[in-house]
Amino acid sequence: MQARNLSGNYFNDPKFQIQPSKAQSVVIDFLKYNLSLYLSQYDKNLTGEDDISQAIVIFLETQARQNNSDFLFCFQYKYISSRRSVDIGVVDEVSLKAFFVIEAKRFPPTNTKDYVQGKTGGIERFKKGYHGQGLFVSAMLGYVQKNGFEYWHTQVNSWIDSLNPNSNDVITWCKKDRLRKVESSENMGLYTSIHSRPEQKSISLYHFWLNMVNNE
Repeated sequence: MQARNLSGNYFNDPKFQIQPSKAQSVVIDFLKYNLSLYLSQYDKNLTGEDDISQAIVIFLETQARQNNSDFLFCFQYKYISSRRSVDIGVVDEVSLKAFFVIEAKRFPPTNTKDYVQGKTGGIERFKKGYHGQGLFVSAMLGYVQKNGFEYWHTQVNSWIDSLNPNSNDVITWCKKDRLRKVESSENMGLYTSIHSRPEQKSISLYHFWLNMVNNE
């Protein structure tokens, strides 16, 4: 798979226990470069989660075609095996199957802990296997519309800590679910986390947080 080579040391960091495949590494690099590019020209009038996600998919798909990449970006990708869908699916051009999926959430969240937990909780959907079935690496997008990266990093980890060591009959939360900072700039923050899943190998998530605070 082809994309601009921006591989960073975060792929080889020993604390990332689950390494992405070669194809997934290409997508992660592609996202890191092109999401930053998107932020330089995005429509600040878009504030809804789905509206932003759809605009991002259109932009990423255009960039992928210009770079002759052999993967596609699909908005609200629907799993064949269920009625559920994920915000963005990255699909192999040949098999037309998603080998990487992305769930998006706003900050502040629509619901209290929506990025982490609840009926529409982003991380919880991965932990329960609703998203990323059969995958060991995927991602989340965070659209930061108020406050900053450090604020939300602390907030998200405090939400996770409030669930520790509580569990239910499906999933168990623990400190290993906490997000770890990889790097950040004025426009984008990158974090990673690892989450256990029932009857499946754990999944590693890359969290791309985009600064969309409108100061105008």
